Amino acid sequence: MTFSDLDNSAASAASTIRLKRALVEQAIAHATTAHWADAAETNRKILEMGADAEAENRLAKALWELGELGAAREHYQTALALDPTSRI
Repeated sequence: MTFSDLDNSAASAASTIRLKRALVEQAIAHATTAHWADAAETNRKILEMGADAEAENRLAKALWELGELGAAREHYQTALALDPTSRI
């Protein structure tokens, strides 16, 4: 591995972090304005990036509001498995 590879790897990681933060803000904004389908879609994009208890909780809430109670329950359970101490 060269220094150039390390620089590229660090830049890629920073880019991924920025993208995830932007998606989190977008998901929260959709939920705040009760755009539940958009909130669900955005949280699914976040989860494609890796396991995330908060995204699971947000997705569960969006699905609950959309009337998809079974799917919401599954995501709530996943969130709890990822973070058993979650106060949410």
